Amino acid sequence: ETIIEKGFSQTTNYTKHDFLTGQILEVETVDSKGNQFKTELIPAYTKYSIMGAKVDNITNKNMLTQETMSKTYLKVNDQWKETGVGISTWNNEWTYTNQVGTHTSPTNSDEKVWRKHKTYTWQGDLNSDGTLQAYTDNFDWSLSASAQASQWKQLSEITKYNHYSMSLEIEDINSNRAATKTGDNSSKVLATGNARYGEMFYTGAEYESPTIAPTYIDQQIKMDNGAIRTSSKFHTGKYSVEVPVGGRLGAIYKGNEYRTGKYKISVWVHKENHLNARIQGVPFNGEIIPAGDWVLMNHYITFSTNTVLTIFTGAFSGLALLRT
Repeated sequence: ETIIEKGFSQTTNYTKHDFLTGQILEVETVDSKGNQFKTELIPAYTKYSIMGAKVDNITNKNMLTQETMSKTYLKVNDQWKETGVGISTWNNEWTYTNQVGTHTSPTNSDEKVWRKHKTYTWQGDLNSDGTLQAYTDNFDWSLSASAQASQWKQLSEITKYNHYSMSLEIEDINSNRAATKTGDNSSKVLATGNARYGEMFYTGAEYESPTIAPTYIDQQIKMDNGAIRTSSKFHTGKYSVEVPVGGRLGAIYKGNEYRTGKYKISVWVHKENHLNARIQGVPFNGEIIPAGDWVLMNHYITFSTNTVLTIFTGAFSGLALLRT
């Protein structure tokens, strides 16, 4: 097809389709100056055979429309030269974290779900015409690959999913991580933050604990020594946590899943007893902000050990912990 607009034309040709799906795999364009460009898409099943069609093998996953590689080209002296190459790898080996913080990995092949894992781009020298210099298709597609050739720059990695294929933690090119915490059987997003999955926690006390962990509310938030979830008082929603004298409400930090350093703890405490609230036996040391019948209380603490239980006393509705 050719489009002419304000005296400029662009001609597009769809030169290759996927045999199984009809998906467009190659598109060539010619601009009004005669420059020729091409975009190429490579389906994931061509690199991961198990993602292929079930008509070829009944054990295949039939994931035919997912992509794993894209290339852009410029035609130079009747030869296509790459101008950009991007890769999205796939993986079916994942570890899941339950409400208590226990990790499990499926062993049954039917439970191993293929999902996007890492993204890469080719980062090398350029020719004067903008094409890649000395590009070679040397990417290691094996799942066990621990490193790639130096020109392949890793941009991101999804490090954690839940069972419903929602990404919970991602790491960027600078090794910074961002995480998401969910609740109500993973159906709702409770909190997001620029921290590792094991460095941030939140609960609003709205969701009942599963029978396998009746003292836990939301991800690794534990009630202990008489602390209970109640509807007698609430800040938002319908519930809060009542913590009697000697009771405890805290986040269970797992060894090697968080960095030592300074953390901020924020909680809403009912005004009747906010003066009695404590963090591991000491008063809150941060900002105190009254709002109606509730008080927002902040505390700053430095974690230097491998396992930490943060302890509170009082009545709380909404608890958040995040590394600063």
